[in-house]
Amino acid sequence: MLNFAILSAGNIAGRMARTLDSLREEVQPYAIAARDSARAQALAGRYGFAKSFAGYEALLADPAVDVVYIGSIHPLHAQHIRAALLAGKHVLCEKPLTLNAAQAQSLFALARERGLLLAEAMWTRTLPFAQALRKTLADGRLGAPRLVTAVLGEAMADIPRIAQPALGGGALLDIGVYALTLACLALEGDVERVGGVCVQNGLGADIEESISLRFSGGACASLAVSARCAAPHRAAVCCGGGRIEIDGPLWSPAAMTVYGGTGTDAPRETIRFDNTGTGFEPEVRAVAAALAAGRTECPALPAAETLRVLRAADALRALWGVRYPGEA
Repeated sequence: MLNFAILSAGNIAGRMARTLDSLREEVQPYAIAARDSARAQALAGRYGFAKSFAGYEALLADPAVDVVYIGSIHPLHAQHIRAALLAGKHVLCEKPLTLNAAQAQSLFALARERGLLLAEAMWTRTLPFAQALRKTLADGRLGAPRLVTAVLGEAMADIPRIAQPALGGGALLDIGVYALTLACLALEGDVERVGGVCVQNGLGADIEESISLRFSGGACASLAVSARCAAPHRAAVCCGGGRIEIDGPLWSPAAMTVYGGTGTDAPRETIRFDNTGTGFEPEVRAVAAALAAGRTECPALPAAETLRVLRAADALRALWGVRYPGEA
């Protein structure tokens, strides 16, 4: 059984700790590390982890650790992933994997060189929703997807991790990546052109944006994302012979309704999804299954898809003049 460890003890780490505790028949909740030893110890004790560590170096030096889940802030992901890979650990890192595609590409190369698995914890890709969407599009009954639309917003612009570029802040990398991921789930090809506008706060963080994408396969996406106001989470995948409407939250959709024909609003079927638990269980299972099969890439969380989303985000930030301090 794989020993899972968690690097950091913040809110997202607590959610992963609860997830691992619920999967004890499949994986072993082994260790938690944080710079604040009291927080690591408290979280480990709450969910029955075998060990806690003060600082990350001790965790990475423990030979019993098989997989490290990284839940630190965005700008520290690349540093922590590299340290874990150099220590010989498989890595599941919270989204976004890194601040930009160049960082991610370098780390995927390091993982391949060392025969280790590195995956971005884009949990939406592993949920039953993603499987149902892919299956519906693949059977051909709706024709080729031509357009993806999505709107999502949360009133959180004053939260430091959103407001401060030094923390990797902004709407794009926090919730915008879910809209980009949805477009990439539905549409084939690379993002060959981006457009749109964004609103920045006084520190230079993007807090609201309207995004246009054109894919090399000939399809388009129109996405609206806000961190300064609540907006209904709604999306649609429009095809030549019908469409799929998706109910939010868009990171964990509750349902999707399939409509047939270009001139009718009569739904063919509505598929509802049971999103009980934390929602992180499928991604943990996907990583564990990949490692059990001797893989160094998780099929549900492929490197190519992480890079496709990050390259689109890079292009958008270049268009808007949004950069993170010390970005490289």
